Amino acid sequence: MLKLKILILFLPILVVSCGHTGLVESDYSSEGAVFENRITFSISQPPLVLNLDSVTAPTTSMIQYLRSANEEKLAFWNDNDKSIVFFDLRTGTVVKKQFFDREGPNTVYASNFLIHAEDSMFMTDAVQSTYLVDSKSRVLNKYPVEDTNELEKSPGPQVWTASPMFFSDGNLYFQGYIGGVFNQPNIGRLNLESKEIDYFGGYPEFYTKAYWRGGYEYMYLTFNQKEKLVVQSYVADHHVRVLDLNEIDENQTRYFAGTSEFPSLKPPREKMGDPGHEEDERKFMLQPSFGLIHYDRFKDLYYRFAFEGLTESDFYSGDPSRATIKPSRIIILNASFEKVGEYPLPRFKYNSKMSFVGEKGFYVKIVNYENEDIIEFEVFEPIKMEK
Repeated sequence: MLKLKILILFLPILVVSCGHTGLVESDYSSEGAVFENRITFSISQPPLVLNLDSVTAPTTSMIQYLRSANEEKLAFWNDNDKSIVFFDLRTGTVVKKQFFDREGPNTVYASNFLIHAEDSMFMTDAVQSTYLVDSKSRVLNKYPVEDTNELEKSPGPQVWTASPMFFSDGNLYFQGYIGGVFNQPNIGRLNLESKEIDYFGGYPEFYTKAYWRGGYEYMYLTFNQKEKLVVQSYVADHHVRVLDLNEIDENQTRYFAGTSEFPSLKPPREKMGDPGHEEDERKFMLQPSFGLIHYDRFKDLYYRFAFEGLTESDFYSGDPSRATIKPSRIIILNASFEKVGEYPLPRFKYNSKMSFVGEKGFYVKIVNYENEDIIEFEVFEPIKMEK
């Protein structure tokens, strides 16, 4: 059994008065919010258009960008027929669909994946197994998804576009999640040879001092393969948290990745048992929050989504868009995690949960309710600002 490592950075905590109790806010730093705007985005290319067949849904929870010597592809989970659809990004057409058995020796109930090589992918269903599957959907090996002997409550894999699995040095890594449990490690490391799992990382300490639900409990992840850096974006955190796999025994390092326009965030409630999830969600929607983070290996940059809180008039408008979609922007960090840009996005136009980095830029899905026969992605190209 590998040794359990709980690597949590202990941070200064700001306590504010709230009636007769003390609620611990997120750790905003006005000093860290000062930055020089050096990089912005250019939208000079036409949108990427992917052509769908009659059974492929226009939205998905899992996409992966693939690049080889002479082609670019996008792997796309289609829940309608339980397949992975492979699109050629040059033509926008489907070049392959891979289906998975739901019974028999090659049964796979997963809807998420990590394509590791041409004939090798990992899939996990978060309940039963992690699978190694070949290009013909044959199950080559099975691994556990959790180690119940290691932790009292083992975090099951939370794997999707915003929280992908990644492979490094014979280990498969995944982000784990237990709703409302903030005092445990949340990254699992599966050793493929021993089939053992150990855990490390963890929520920022301010999460353990209150009950951050309603949407604040989630976290996103990206991996810098070259430097072996795990970069996490917590929804209530003005910082990104970085873990170096080369020095796994060291604590997380935090870097400011917020905006001066967002104040410290207040937790929806002090503890479990206070007013329930509807009030949690209301408080979440009326406050700012942070979202997905992507590493751009072609430009050596990081892109993090940030969201303004809704106004009360929008929240109570009854309009399905105004009441649910927060205004957004993209925070740009350089390779040293210095904030070098902040790019506002037009409200209602994009779906940040379907985004990825390719050789030509940062792709974000354009919302299109009129035509479900195609998927469009805006291509944001990072450029240096003129002085």
